[in-house]
Order: sequence, then structure tokens, then C-alpha cells
Amino acid sequence: MAVEAQLCPQCGGSIHFSALQTELVCPYCGTTVVKPAAPPLDGPPTSFEADARRNELIAEMIVLQRRLNVEGVAAPAKIVSLQPMHMTVGSGAGASGQLFSVVVEVQPAGGPAYTAQAKIAVLQASLDKYQPGTLVNVKVDPRDPQVLVFEGRR
Repeated sequence: MAVEAQLCPQCGGSIHFSALQTELVCPYCGTTVVKPAAPPLDGPPTSFEADARRNELIAEMIVLQRRLNVEGVAAPAKIVSLQPMHMTVGSGAGASGQLFSVVVEVQPAGGPAYTAQAKIAVLQASLDKYQPGTLVNVKVDPRDPQVLVFEGRR
């Protein structure tokens, strides 16, 4: 999984975004840092570029899911928002879905609730299970609580 390094604009500390993260909290000063947007392509992406980006994102999601299934800390969470990423997955009757960016409020045991963002692939038939207000189980990276995956599907 690709990791992008940059410096905290507040304290100058080294911070590292995973490919799926869009923001994180600086471990040195506590400042919330937003990942800079990727430079624009020359014109709209081609079908090949869009397919390659989708496949790369899905591969990163699978690697993260496998790692956090083993290393992650289970926690309940509530879906705050669900935004389509306009990337489809799968094909065939009843098996197609799309990628979503999901903001959740994580409620860790013994700690204060906080918000984090994740990417998930949802089949169209299961979309009602991921609406705002829905309670879900997540696995949180013990080294970076902003990195999480949904724990199984209900």
C-alpha cells in the first residue's frame, strides 16, 4: 500500500498518509492535516486510467482489510455520511455495486468518540444497510485510529 509523506504545516513534524486517508491528526502537535489533492490530469481521465485507479483502490482496500482483520481493534461506530465515489465494482445481475467514501463516528472502549473516514464497496442490494445513523462494527488500526475498515458485512 502506498504511503505519502509530508510535513505538518503547524510544527514541521513528519506525517504519513496511507493511500486511503484524506486527513489525519499530527502525532506531534495534534493539528488536523488534510491531504493535498492530487494534481489534475491533462483532461478527463481515460477509461483505462479510471479502471486502473479503481483497481488500485480496490487492491489497497483488500490489503488493508486483511491486515486490520488480524491487527485491528474492534469498535462500534455510527455512519455519519455516505458519499458515492462514482466508481462501480462487480458486474452481473444483483452483483454490481459501487465504491463509497464513508464518514463514521467511532466509539472506542475507554476513549472519547471521534470521526474517521473509510472507503467501502457496497452492492446496490445492500445500500440500505449503510445509511447515516446505522450502527456498524469497525476494526481500527492500533497505530493510527484514523485508519479503519468495516468488520464484515451484516
